[in-house]
Amino acid sequence: MCFERAGDKHWETFAKAAGMESSAARAQNHEEAFKILRQAGELFESINEHKRAADCYYESKNYDKAGMPFAMCLSPKMFGYFFPPRLYIGNWKRHLSIFW
Repeated sequence: MCFERAGDKHWETFAKAAGMESSAARAQNHEEAFKILRQAGELFESINEHKRAADCYYESKNYDKAGMPFAMCLSPKMFGYFFPPRLYIGNWKRHLSIFW
């Protein structure tokens, strides 16, 4: 509410997504919780909070979608350290699966 009045879209979206993330823990069933977590992940991704987005996708068992935000939060230097360029071009899903 305060961020909305101040016109700060980033923190307004962050607060909404964080609230959804915590309400998923209180959801009545898994399907409802997964739906809320996927929506929170999309909001986090829209404001470039890739680590939080990946966490939400992972908790909702949406592993394919969890891989892309996680890859985006790695620095290019770190990504090159873990995955030499000749190995990960076109195969990022397979190579990121080592983390899960």
